[in-house]
Amino acid sequence: MNTPSMSGGNTPKANGLGLLTVLQTELRSISQEARSKFPAIKEASERGILKLKYIEEQSTSIETLIVALSKSEDVLKPFLMSCDTKNQKMVSIAIGSILKLISQSAVSITTLPLILSKMSMLIDIGSEEPVQLKVLQGLLILITTLHDLHDDLLAQCLVLCFRLHCSKNTSIQKTSSATLPQITRIIFDRVVLEMNNSNNNNNNNNSNNEDDHQSNDAATMELNPIGGDQQQQQQQSTTESTNDDNQQHENNNNNEQTTTTTTATNEDVSTTPNNTDEQPQQQQQEGGVSITNSSNSSPILTSSVSATASTPTMIDPVSPTLGNNNRAPPSLKPCARDAYLLLQDLCHITGGDNPCWLPPTTTISRATGLELIEMIISVHQPIFTHFISKYSEVMVTESDVLLTKSIRMLESDSTPWMQVLALESFKVYSEDPQLLRMFYKNYDKDNNAAKIFENMASSIGRYVQTLYVLDSSHYVFTNTAKNRLMDMLWQTEAPAVRESYIISVCTECITGIVNSVAEINNPDVDSFPHGMASACWVAVLAAISMLLSKAADETLIQIILKSLQSFTNTCGELHLSAPRDALLTCLCKTTTPPALADQQPSDISIDGESNSGRSSNMLDKSGNADDKNKRDQLPMLTPSQYYPTSKNILSVKTLLNIAHCMGSVLDEAWILVLETLETWDKVLKTMHQQQQQEERTSSSSSVNNVSSPRIGQGEVPILITAMNSLFKSSSQLDERSINFLFDALAKLCQQTLSKSGFQINSPTNMFAINKLVEASMANLSRIDKLWGFVSTYIVETCNHKNAYVRLFGVDSLTNIIKTALSIPAPPSSENEDDVTDEAASESEDEYVPAAKRYRKWNIERMQVEFFNTIEEISFSQYVDTKEKILESIHQILSSSGQTLSTAWPILLSILLRVAQNNEKAFIPIAFESLKLICNEFLSNLTPECLVLTIEVISAFVSQKSDINISLTASSGQLSDLTYFLANENALATSKYNTTTIEQINQSIDQTRNTEDKDSQQLQMNNNRSSSNRTRPSIPNSSPFYVERKQSVMCRMWLCAYTSMKQLCIDQRPAIRNGVIVSLFQTLTNFLHLLDKDLIETILWNILFPLIEEVKQCSELADKERIDSDLGGGVMLLVHHSRNTAQKQWDETQVLPIGRMIIVFKTFFDTLSQLPTFTKAWEKLLNILETESKSSSKEVSMASISSLHEIVNSNITDGSHHELSESVWETILRLSTKLTDSTSVAKTLTVYIKVFLDLYQKTKSSLNHAQMLRVLQILYPLGLYIPETTTDLSNPQVHTLQMIKSFPPITEELFPTLISMLLKYVSIGISYEYSPSSCEVIFPNVAITKDLVYYSLITEKSMELISELFLHPTTTNSMRASIYEDILKVFGSAIMTKYTKYHSNVWKLAVSNLIKMLPLGLLSINEDSNSLNDIKRNMIWTELIDSIQTFVLHERNVAANSLSPEKKTEEDRYDVDLINAISKEMVGFSGIRVERVSIIRDRLVEILNEGSMLSPQGREKVSQACYQNLFSVCGKASTTNSESIEIAKIILPVLLKRCKEVLQRFVVDERQSGNCPLPRHRLTEVSFILKEILNLQLQPGIYQPSSSMNPNSSALLGGKRPHLLELFTILSDCICTSEKEIKELLKNIFYIVAQEFLFLDSAPQS
Repeated sequence: MNTPSMSGGNTPKANGLGLLTVLQTELRSISQEARSKFPAIKEASERGILKLKYIEEQSTSIETLIVALSKSEDVLKPFLMSCDTKNQKMVSIAIGSILKLISQSAVSITTLPLILSKMSMLIDIGSEEPVQLKVLQGLLILITTLHDLHDDLLAQCLVLCFRLHCSKNTSIQKTSSATLPQITRIIFDRVVLEMNNSNNNNNNNNSNNEDDHQSNDAATMELNPIGGDQQQQQQQSTTESTNDDNQQHENNNNNEQTTTTTTATNEDVSTTPNNTDEQPQQQQQEGGVSITNSSNSSPILTSSVSATASTPTMIDPVSPTLGNNNRAPPSLKPCARDAYLLLQDLCHITGGDNPCWLPPTTTISRATGLELIEMIISVHQPIFTHFISKYSEVMVTESDVLLTKSIRMLESDSTPWMQVLALESFKVYSEDPQLLRMFYKNYDKDNNAAKIFENMASSIGRYVQTLYVLDSSHYVFTNTAKNRLMDMLWQTEAPAVRESYIISVCTECITGIVNSVAEINNPDVDSFPHGMASACWVAVLAAISMLLSKAADETLIQIILKSLQSFTNTCGELHLSAPRDALLTCLCKTTTPPALADQQPSDISIDGESNSGRSSNMLDKSGNADDKNKRDQLPMLTPSQYYPTSKNILSVKTLLNIAHCMGSVLDEAWILVLETLETWDKVLKTMHQQQQQEERTSSSSSVNNVSSPRIGQGEVPILITAMNSLFKSSSQLDERSINFLFDALAKLCQQTLSKSGFQINSPTNMFAINKLVEASMANLSRIDKLWGFVSTYIVETCNHKNAYVRLFGVDSLTNIIKTALSIPAPPSSENEDDVTDEAASESEDEYVPAAKRYRKWNIERMQVEFFNTIEEISFSQYVDTKEKILESIHQILSSSGQTLSTAWPILLSILLRVAQNNEKAFIPIAFESLKLICNEFLSNLTPECLVLTIEVISAFVSQKSDINISLTASSGQLSDLTYFLANENALATSKYNTTTIEQINQSIDQTRNTEDKDSQQLQMNNNRSSSNRTRPSIPNSSPFYVERKQSVMCRMWLCAYTSMKQLCIDQRPAIRNGVIVSLFQTLTNFLHLLDKDLIETILWNILFPLIEEVKQCSELADKERIDSDLGGGVMLLVHHSRNTAQKQWDETQVLPIGRMIIVFKTFFDTLSQLPTFTKAWEKLLNILETESKSSSKEVSMASISSLHEIVNSNITDGSHHELSESVWETILRLSTKLTDSTSVAKTLTVYIKVFLDLYQKTKSSLNHAQMLRVLQILYPLGLYIPETTTDLSNPQVHTLQMIKSFPPITEELFPTLISMLLKYVSIGISYEYSPSSCEVIFPNVAITKDLVYYSLITEKSMELISELFLHPTTTNSMRASIYEDILKVFGSAIMTKYTKYHSNVWKLAVSNLIKMLPLGLLSINEDSNSLNDIKRNMIWTELIDSIQTFVLHERNVAANSLSPEKKTEEDRYDVDLINAISKEMVGFSGIRVERVSIIRDRLVEILNEGSMLSPQGREKVSQACYQNLFSVCGKASTTNSESIEIAKIILPVLLKRCKEVLQRFVVDERQSGNCPLPRHRLTEVSFILKEILNLQLQPGIYQPSSSMNPNSSALLGGKRPHLLELFTILSDCICTSEKEIKELLKNIFYIVAQEFLFLDSAPQS
């Protein structure tokens, strides 16, 4: 931006700040003035003040300050509003402030019409004189300051000046009279400046101020063939041709500038004949004026005007705006056009006609008009200078004759002086382009037979050909300004003419023709240039070609090359391809050094080093012998042969000039230029290397040995710079031209890459590829139009067999894509896709540096193109190419990742394919890109791309090449992804939350259709190329496609969890374990963010299936050891807990179970709200139940521990009764599963803890049914027998302890509990027990061990039965309900004495049976609904049968072998039982049975039979029976009638037994003789005698027998009536020899004497 001109002595910065201060002061004045009447103005003023303060703070320079003021509407608005008021003070302040802004160029071009309208309004309303004077002052400032003020805006300013000039106010009229001439002079001064700028800047009309373009211009200027001492000499002769070269371009610019003007009026006003005649003359006069951007251009109009002027848009000559008679000729530049229109209207107004440009109402006095016209003509005379043609159009025939004769003078039969004279005349003709145009129009156009112009050119060309025989020394340029023969026609003899002069004149003729054709190359002149060029190009080419081939003089060469350049440009602009190509061919041939003239660029070699290979030994293996021979025949040139001549250097400069400046017209000829430049690239590199080598050599040698510099050494840097800048400046070419350039580069690349001689690992000729890349980098703003060329050969380069070529190709592609993606969108467009064609065309030819260039292509589409190319290269067969392209992807992500959008699917598919192919070399490189994506760019991804990213992460976790990457991806990238999803889920404005289900489904359908098409196309390509290339994508089974009813966010979560679920069954333990932990950790962290439906889907589709799949894998896993062989006989031992695949899977199986419990515990409130929670809960418990019985100790332990966690959680509180019930049921089912022979002790221990904890937690709320279930659980625990010990197992101990803790027990539960204990007892004694009063069916527990292992639980159970039976809280009804079962089991238990004598079971059974006997008999004797007399009778009978069987059973062999002590101990249990019978049963009163006598008779029978056991060695038992019989009879009391009755029953039996014993004693003793009777016989007799002696009966007990003497009945009333009945047998015993028996008998007899004989005598000792 140009700095606005400032007045005064202050610095620009100070002026800017001072302006702001003044503006603020005046705004405050307006605000103060408008505070009551104009509130809107007051508000606008205050807003303007704030805006000024903001601008002052933000502006860092005067430029930024002025720009900010010009863009701000808030500053100008209050001033414009004030102009609408009638308050003169406000109007005066406002107009003054506006003038200050205008003077500082601080107003926008868009506001000028509004400002001018306000000025017009102030004039219309007749404002005060100061105001109108300020308006006049403002108009002068506008025109003076704004140099780019043209067309209608300038006309409006002039109209206001004219109106003020017509004011009736003398002061205003005088002031305007002085102002009008000043304004008019300013307008015409601009025309002069415009002309001067056009002449000085012909070669860079389109230049700008950017650094890189300036360097291109500098390079072009340095390549000007005119140099050295001849520059001043040739400047004059070449100025005209230089102007001609750019005439066409200037006219185009002029036309484009004209299109921006608008008409001031729609009326068509006809001009007078005088004006009509004047117009074409004016057009001719102003034809050479060119437009350039003035250095004083204001920042207001620079952007719009320069953009308009730089676009060569062709204007239709009949345009209603510019082509009518009321406007200036279209060839005029803007300033010239303004001056032309002003002068025209001054003439019209002065002559009394209506103006054409100004409004028809514009008036001015005739005197003033004449004064202005006179001033214009007198002051600006050079503008009106024009050339008048020598021949009028009316002299057509005469001219034909003259020209024909001149042409014939050049024929070969003419004298030399005549030929030279003709040449001089032709030289004069050719110097006038209009004259040549007239020649062609009159004599050549429309197939005119005369063909003057064509014949003249042909004759000159033929004449030049005749000069070929001259020696090259004559081809020197001499001064031809003076026509030697024409000036000496007065002489009689022809003067001698030097050959160099003739050659110079011929050269001038050719140059004149060329320049003339180029100069009149104007689009407004029908088809003249095309026809003229077609008519003369053959002759011109022949002449130039011959002159170039022979010329040795540098000046002559420069002139010829200048002509060739100009004519080439003309042919190109006229689209004459054949002439253009022929001229370029000639030039290219001239550029080639002599030693290389016959060589192709690719075949050039130095010292035997060619592009085909450095030696025949380095040939490619695919080459054949013919290729080798061909390469061997190539010339081996030394570096010195590479040095070009000065002609070569000048020619290549011209070629570079053409390429730089005329690239838009080269079209198909670009290939010629590029092939030549390829050769010169090699030449220049060689020269540069040689020059450096010589410099190094010279620096190490003496000064005297320094050789003179070679020709062209100083030009090497210039040529290298120019060649490099050529392709960088190709951005100036239009779209058509750039396509031709790239097409040529593509052909050259094809030639280069098709060479088979490239070595695999050596550098090669990279010119074509390098320049293709450079041109691509320079044209990134329109790379979309060129990508077809670029991508094709970049791909071929990246797949070339030469490693250097491949590396260069990938690096180049990377740089192109990175730079292209960094180009910003146009700032005026909200979207880069909205760049209009008009905006694109406006800047088509304007060179903009790459750093500030805006893209004009659809970035979404081009991203696809870019990454399609990358994908194509990623399929390369070369490892280094694949590695490099993956590194390129990372670089592109690092630099332009935020820009990517449509490229993500392709990029991600590349990474996915790398991971899926499991290629170890590429995995780490691709993974770096994945990490970058997960860290930086997840927010940029669409839902589809995010799902694809999940697939990529999953693939990297699954790959087997690098486990570290798998671990990193599983823990790092998956975590990054889930955290991103969580953040997006929590963000309501996230695109994943705002996208509706319908939108995402529609997008999916479109995407899949596109993918199908791409797949079909890829398949077709594969079929054609016999390859198998696929693009991995999202699988069809992905939840993203399947779950069409889920929201976008839910699908994202499902895809993530589904992918993680698949990874959880990876064959590598570390991977799968880590993913499982990550999965549940993620779920734990973010489940609160998820919808209920999603949670439910995750439960049933992810978590539960995961557990099942892991279980299946564990079941199928190998059980063989997996110790690692490290080689050399060294084995890496794996811990025994993990040394098989199955054990490792067991470890994995534990993880999801434990984590699932955590999820349920942590989010129980959330999960419990799910519709399928109950089902899920049951599923979970079922898993725990199943896995608790797993064959794996680890899995079983983990499962039961998980169940323990549930029990200890809040889930099993009383508030969730149904859940607690399900847990109880699970524990119940596990009770039998965990107590079988395969159970693990640790697992069972935890199970018991689970059970006990749950019982303790819920026992207060357990009902009867639930307690029954507790017993069902306890039952198998009590039967668990460990493998290694005979003690009570831990489950048995806990079972018994828990049962002991039951009291108080409910009446309903008691029978079941006792029945369970009786079951234990029955198992221990092998008794088939069927509970009679049990409400539950205890599980069937398999008895797998010997019964001896169950002895302990049997014994403890009997004790516990007794304890519970006798517990104070146990009622008689409770006892009665189970007493029968107790008797049955215990009765069977006591009989084990005779099967398992050494067991303690029978002993405990007897002891506890005796303990329970009193309360048991009492309980069954009470009233009860469940008992009746029959039932009681059965119980009594059962009891009696058990006792009788036990007591009277014959002692087994094992008992007979016992020691006396053991026998005594054994007899003690029998005695205790006999005593219990006597005490508790025989004497039990009130037995409620139908026939009590039978019961008592049986009891007496037991005692009686027991008394007979003495012969079996059971003296103690026998004595106990006797003792209890005698005791019952002796203890019978008259107060207890029932005891009397019992005694009555027992006494006869007892006496009978006594008689039998005594009688047998008497008999046996008599028969024994001197042999004593057995001890037990004597003991029995002695015991009976003692009891008989001590027995005393109550009256009524003894009932005499019917055989007793009735007279003795009186004797029976005493206490010992039984002695009388026994007296006889007692007397028989007197004969015994046993002292003890005798003594007892004696005492008995004494008692008989006392009781019955009434003898008072005591027995003597």
